[in-house]
Amino acid sequence: MVNSQGIQIAYAGTFKLGQANYASAEWFQKAMQQPYFISDVFLGLRNQPHFIVTVLQHSQADGDWIIRATIDFEKFNAFVEQISVAKPAPRSSSTARGAADPAQSGSAAGKEFHPGSAFRD
Repeated sequence: MVNSQGIQIAYAGTFKLGQANYASAEWFQKAMQQPYFISDVFLGLRNQPHFIVTVLQHSQADGDWIIRATIDFEKFNAFVEQISVAKPAPRSSSTARGAADPAQSGSAAGKEFHPGSAFRD
């Protein structure tokens, strides 16, 4: 967590960054102006390539503050490179042989489910 003056007031991680001062950091200044922010990749205090994701919170009691997550760029890239796009499975043999096509009946039975989307033929 980073307070409205740019001082990190809470931290969990392997680097010794408690009480770090981000007041003059470009990402901090931009993050204080919008509800959500994703930075470009930069070296920062850790001197390692990373980017950050922030959420700005407003509190009458404590003032504005930012919750901040740091993403290791090299590990993120390695993860993304391992993702493959699945190809649709071939139609079932019963449909190919002329059986009733469930897509025509309005039923979801016999259709493929793709996460993030509706059932598809």
